[in-house]
Amino acid sequence: MVNNAEPVIGIVTLDPSPAMARRHRNIKGMIPRSYKKWVEQTGARAIVIPHYASDAVIKLLMKQVNGVLFPGGAPTLVE
Repeated sequence: MVNNAEPVIGIVTLDPSPAMARRHRNIKGMIPRSYKKWVEQTGARAIVIPHYASDAVIKLLMKQVNGVLFPGGAPTLVE
């Protein structure tokens, strides 16, 4: 259970765009800055939840948050 005065919201990363992946080959995930700013404007603290993390890491992070933001959009489903 989280015992913070301010809520903690986890933001799940997205796959980088193809252009970003070409420019920065070591990036595995990204969060648009606007999502982090939006969460912080509500008075919450934002933390990153990597979509590529192991189940053990995800479980550990989930114990530290009060909520999770799953960014939307139009991901490529077929390559």
